Amino acid sequence: MLDPEGIWVHPQELCACGSTAESALEKGSRRDVTRARTSLFSFRFHKWQNNRFMSFLQLPEVVKISMESSPYFQLVSSNNAYRVLLPGTSAPVRIRFTPGKGKDYSHKLVCTTARERIVVPIRAIGAQTILDFPDQLDFSECPVKHSSQKTLLVRNVSNRAVHYQLSTQSPFSVVPATGTVGAGDTMQVTVGFHALTTGDYSGSLCCHTGEESTHTELHAEAVELNIGLSTNAVAVKTTFITMSNHQTMFIENRSNVTAHFQWKAFPTEEGENREKRRQCRFLRPWSEMWQENLTEEEKSESETGSCEDHTALLSNTVLEEIAKVQQDPMLFSDDIFSIEPVEGEIGPNCLAEIKVTFKPIEALEYRSVAYCNISGCESRLPLRLKGHGKGPLVGLSCHTLNLGNVSVNTPHVREVQLINLGAIDAPFTYISSNANVGFCFKFAPTEAIIAPGGTQTIQVSFSATVVGTFEEEFQFSVAGSPRSAILTIK
Repeated sequence: MLDPEGIWVHPQELCACGSTAESALEKGSRRDVTRARTSLFSFRFHKWQNNRFMSFLQLPEVVKISMESSPYFQLVSSNNAYRVLLPGTSAPVRIRFTPGKGKDYSHKLVCTTARERIVVPIRAIGAQTILDFPDQLDFSECPVKHSSQKTLLVRNVSNRAVHYQLSTQSPFSVVPATGTVGAGDTMQVTVGFHALTTGDYSGSLCCHTGEESTHTELHAEAVELNIGLSTNAVAVKTTFITMSNHQTMFIENRSNVTAHFQWKAFPTEEGENREKRRQCRFLRPWSEMWQENLTEEEKSESETGSCEDHTALLSNTVLEEIAKVQQDPMLFSDDIFSIEPVEGEIGPNCLAEIKVTFKPIEALEYRSVAYCNISGCESRLPLRLKGHGKGPLVGLSCHTLNLGNVSVNTPHVREVQLINLGAIDAPFTYISSNANVGFCFKFAPTEAIIAPGGTQTIQVSFSATVVGTFEEEFQFSVAGSPRSAILTIK
């Protein structure tokens, strides 16, 4: 801060340089004496300082002290005054400084002798804008893939308002990035750290005020927390198609930090980004096709006198679709398996119950993998999912129907029952057969739906047209089941 009352000018270096001047004088070099003395009189002044002249000659020296007119610097004694310096003595020079604003000022003091003219630069340093940031900020150990923050209380220790700009490098962050702090006021600055991989990190927090920049060293170490899955595989029991079953597992947080989790479709973030790029490339052919259609529309509108900027509309539509792709969190999504909740938080030393639901659409074995992205764990944790879909289960009251001896061209009627042994409806269809003597048989009904636990009576009509023995298989296909119900008649 500049003192409004004045400045005493007194360079302490002057006496220390006496030997240099004396040696120059002994050599009789007038130029060397001038250079030695000039070097003694170049100073910066922050407060009142005393300046003294000292004679290194063997005879008295007459010195004229003068200064150009200035509204800020004045000699306390008369301007253009002469002083007599006896050998080995000194005389003080007092300069009054009256600043107008808190800025830097400069002026010149001229000292003239019979031998030489010495110009002494005078500089007054104005008040600097200073925010008292620490030299270093250490985050110590922080969970990986977790946002850690430290708040600084920063004070403006100067006498005027400061406009600042703050910046740092990833994985560090800072808010606010810009602002103004009044003289003597304080502000809160939040420095964040969010690393995606474990390891030691360092950076710099730069504060730029327009006049100068200060730097605070930042240090942090990203570590993994004690967080994991209760199991890495879930096998859901066999489930009828169109129905569902579920199994539960847990995410275990054995740390003292709240963890956030998401179930993802890809094992890595790089995989997600590749998929997003693929989807964005897929939008380009559609964009070209839309452009062709819009060109035709524009031609038609120009003929009717109507005009609309379809190109801009197309561009906005494509950009919106691309933005949706980029913002997609790529959470786990599957037609057969579902996970609830798909994301959430786990408190310190707590468990999160996860429900895995299996809903098959075909009588097949299904497999899938979901990846749990948890703050505090560098890699995503895989959860392997498995389930078996089961179709309708239909059985016969008897698998073999023995007709015995029958007469040719004589109708015979028998009955069998189809039984639904499963928990879902069983639609069936008789598959006609013309092999061997299959054309001699008729079944009624040929199709129907059997309710769970229900039965369907099938009438079997037979009229032999040839003589001999036979054994024939007849199939009833059940929708959704890989196996048919087979009736053997002989």
